[in-house]
Amino acid sequence: MNRFEKCNCQLDPTLVCSKHTCQCKVCKTEGNTAVCSWRIAHLEYLTKKMPNLKLKEEEGNLTYMQIMEMHAREIGGQVPQSARERSLLNIMAFLNQPVDGSDLILDLTQTISWCQDRTDGVVPTIATKSRLFCVAQGNELSCGQLMDLMGVPTDANFNNLTPATVRKVLGNMMHIGDVGMMRGVAFGLRTSLLF
Repeated sequence: MNRFEKCNCQLDPTLVCSKHTCQCKVCKTEGNTAVCSWRIAHLEYLTKKMPNLKLKEEEGNLTYMQIMEMHAREIGGQVPQSARERSLLNIMAFLNQPVDGSDLILDLTQTISWCQDRTDGVVPTIATKSRLFCVAQGNELSCGQLMDLMGVPTDANFNNLTPATVRKVLGNMMHIGDVGMMRGVAFGLRTSLLF
């Protein structure tokens, strides 16, 4: 399939896009999208957040991912191709409008019930396999941006490591500011025990 074929990903996670097919065992081998666990979870989440939403009325409207794909064609960028990730981003962008002014950053590796849909600038916890996506910018955060978030100096030497390994290292570390605070608390406890 060529990347310029029409995408018909919709807000309704139960609708199947012919270009972005689900690769889970149930959908891929059995072809039964009605029992696909992420599709069920996405539909339940959307129904819980917006009980009066009529998904049929949203059919045919441009989705966040379709807009991102058009933009990526212009600049030569990449957008997620996974059906689950595309559905997750469509739902979160729909619930957090207007998208262009949103501070929403979410972890594409998390299930929808674990994704934080906060727009107050708080970034999800970085785990070893996290893939943080900035909805307003329409891109995944780079290793350099993740290093900035964790307080790692920009001159840190990660030259010999692959981006995947750097992400694992960042996911296993504590934020430098937290370490300083813990040292201060520990020192305070130690001195209080001496007197």
